[in-house]
Parts: sequence; C-alpha cells; structure tokens
Amino acid sequence: MMTLMKVHELMTPSPMTCRPTDSLHDVAQRLWNEDCGSLPVVDGRNRLVGMITDRDVAMAGYLRNRTLSDILVADTMSQKITACAEDDSVETALQAMQNVRVHRLPVCDADGTLRGILAFSDVLRGTQRDKRLLTEAVETLSTILEPRSLRSQILMPAAPTTAAAPTPAAKEAAAAKPAAREVATVAPTSVTPASKPNTTAKGSAKVPTKAATKPRGKKR
Repeated sequence: MMTLMKVHELMTPSPMTCRPTDSLHDVAQRLWNEDCGSLPVVDGRNRLVGMITDRDVAMAGYLRNRTLSDILVADTMSQKITACAEDDSVETALQAMQNVRVHRLPVCDADGTLRGILAFSDVLRGTQRDKRLLTEAVETLSTILEPRSLRSQILMPAAPTTAAAPTPAAKEAAAAKPAAREVATVAPTSVTPASKPNTTAKGSAKVPTKAATKPRGKKR
C-alpha cells in the first residue's frame, strides 16, 4: 500500500525571507531576484511572524502614494498566516491552499520556526511521482484562480487624484443647474388651488376679466 507523500519531500528548505523592518523596495528586489510571488516574514529567531506578496507590495505603493523605500514590511504584511508542518500530507497542504486561496504555504515546526516553503509548483512536480495528487491539484488550482468578482463584491478604493480646474463653460453649466432644478420644483406647485391669489380678501386687487375690460358706450 502506497503511503501519502509528505510536505518535507516537496518543500523548498531554507527559503528567502525578509524582516518586518525591511523596506518594500528591498522586498520587491528579492521577489524579482528569486522569481517568486511571496516571502515569509521572520523575526530575529527565524520564527514566522507574517507573509508578504508581490501584490501587497504593488497595492501598498499605489494606495499610499509613497515610494516603496518609505514603506516598511511591518506596515504591509499579512499577520493572519496559514502554515503547514513538515510531516503533514501534501493533500492536507493542498486543502489549506484551497481554504485561503494561496499558491504557497510556509512550513513551520511546533514553536513557529520556519523550516521551508511549499509552492504549488512543487506539488505539480510531485504529481509525477504520485498520480493521486493530480485530481486534488487541479481542484486546488481551480479554486485559487477563481475570479475575485465571484468571491467578493468589495472594490478597492481608487488612488487620490488632483481634480483639474473647471473650464469657464463648465462653471456656467454648474451655475445654471441649481436654477433649472428650482424652476422644475416650483412650477408644479404654482398651479395648485392653494397658490391661487385670494380675490375676495379686503384690500386685494381683483384680477380683471375680459368682460370688465371691455369699453362701454356713452350714456345718452
């Protein structure tokens, strides 16, 4: 009977990492050099304290409108981490990837010390040795690549922009809008019975009718 493949058989040991005090510029350079999409964030004792992805770096620069050199990893990294252990089965790791929709999982021991990282590409290579992983791998990839619009209706706010100065024509159009809106509101009420002038009140002038304005002939 074939045993299940373990994470330590496929993971990359001693992966590239970063510190919370590193700048996003340094992280971007490491991601580029290592040709990877995320880095584990560790403290001075190599214990896992977070994860940061290339998307985190890009969105931090976009939303904060600052250079990457001015933004720290600690201000951007994700502290809600899903990890696996070296002795976990690869199927268990794939299920964790599906749950949080990530391509990579950090591998830690019992006290949180980083031991390695398991990437989805590592699992694909493992399918050549164990064909049973293929079905689970396809399901995992399908879940990870599900469009964001199907998972959430929340949109990221746009970066702040400087409004252009209005043209003279735009100013005139804006000034005309309130007047047009007021006329449209008042016109319907001006024809209601309550708005007719009171012609019977004392001291009020009656509205002349056509008959009243007709000239009379001289008396004989």
